Amino acid sequence: MLVRYSLSEDNKLIINYYAKTNKPTHINLTNHAYFNLSGDFADTINDDLIQINASHYLEYSNTGVPTGKLKAVENTCFDARKMGPFTRLLDLTDEQVRSCEGVDTTWVLGNENVLVHAASVLNTKAGRRINVYTTEPGMHVYTSNYLPAGVKGKGNATFMKRGAVCLETQHYPDSPNIPHFPSTLLHPGEVFTSQTIYAF
Repeated sequence: MLVRYSLSEDNKLIINYYAKTNKPTHINLTNHAYFNLSGDFADTINDDLIQINASHYLEYSNTGVPTGKLKAVENTCFDARKMGPFTRLLDLTDEQVRSCEGVDTTWVLGNENVLVHAASVLNTKAGRRINVYTTEPGMHVYTSNYLPAGVKGKGNATFMKRGAVCLETQHYPDSPNIPHFPSTLLHPGEVFTSQTIYAF
């Protein structure tokens, strides 16, 4: 397996994944970086704006794994097809949001092996924006719901709940156990390739 990180002259972080195997192997790789576009660890992501180019999301059970159902985002708090505040996703009346204490959900991008624009996040105060492109069929969004209070990071900054967001491009979780999900099985003689771009 090889993961290559590249920085372009036009402010793109490009991640290319490659893998081979000598036995049938399930593979589902992602990047779990946390993004705080404000540049101030005292700020949360609540006032950031987000757009996700997906008409469906995965339903999760209360055990934290997908049920296998793809649900339409329309008329739900998971509808982020238009740019809007993160807070609209944090509807604690929704069981899936409440059980995770925030967003911890996979959106269905409807592609596989074709580079698409998955999402955008904008911090209006700092004027920073990130556009996410990927060849993966899904993107998992996690709003750092479980960070314990008082965790110290770079520069002795104190991290906090919802102080950053993860935009994890990947195949759907639990794919080996749900036959109608896009396959994660890699066979001998095949080459797994995947690309994700974070453009700033």
